[in-house]
Amino acid sequence: MTYVVILSNALKSICNAESNQWLQQSISVIENSEDTVNELAVLLAQARRKMGESMLSDDAIFIQSDDGEMDVCKWNAATASRVVLILTGIAKNDISCDALLKSLYQYGDENEREAITCGLSLFSGGESLVTIALETGRANSLLLLSSLMVNNPFPAAHYSEQQFNQLVLKALFTGINIEQVSGLSRRINEELARMCEDYVQERMDADRSVPADIWLAIGSLASQRGRKFMDAFMKQGGAEHRYYVQQSLSC
Repeated sequence: MTYVVILSNALKSICNAESNQWLQQSISVIENSEDTVNELAVLLAQARRKMGESMLSDDAIFIQSDDGEMDVCKWNAATASRVVLILTGIAKNDISCDALLKSLYQYGDENEREAITCGLSLFSGGESLVTIALETGRANSLLLLSSLMVNNPFPAAHYSEQQFNQLVLKALFTGINIEQVSGLSRRINEELARMCEDYVQERMDADRSVPADIWLAIGSLASQRGRKFMDAFMKQGGAEHRYYVQQSLSC
């Protein structure tokens, strides 16, 4: 089952007939357009008003992308419909995926950029789309950062070690739980563990709280200093810290 079919079926379940009719008409417009980029830009801008923002499902909706399995149930209708329309534009092959997405991202608003980032692993652009992901990662918008960091397999599949480490640290800085970072357990590395240990030390020295999920990026790669931190937080850090320390050691 194609990505478009999976997402379209999910949208049929939560959107009214008028919204779904708009989506099907928009797909046809794109398929027959002689100006894919501009046509898509107009339709992406309309998607929120036409499709709404209801969450796709309370239950998991798994898509097997080239980068790994994705659960898209938390996408809203506007995001899912935008991804459907972009996939339709890519399938035309009248413009490269790379050029199409860079143009749409450059001129899109925050919500349109969110949809592009959420769908990166479905667009088959691979390494050429890393530039878009990195730009999203530099944003100050929690919406955009979440679209990249939460249940998105693209960074773990395509980022260098340094790029992935910076992503994890920014998630910690901004309060995004790194348990939701796809592929974290297979991408943790000694440098990331040391950086996180430094962050723990920095927070303790400033008498500030330490994010409990940080232990997931340290775990079995902890240095002697890191193990002392983990022992201390197991004893005095509270239930959440104990949970994440135990999780990190069981991975």
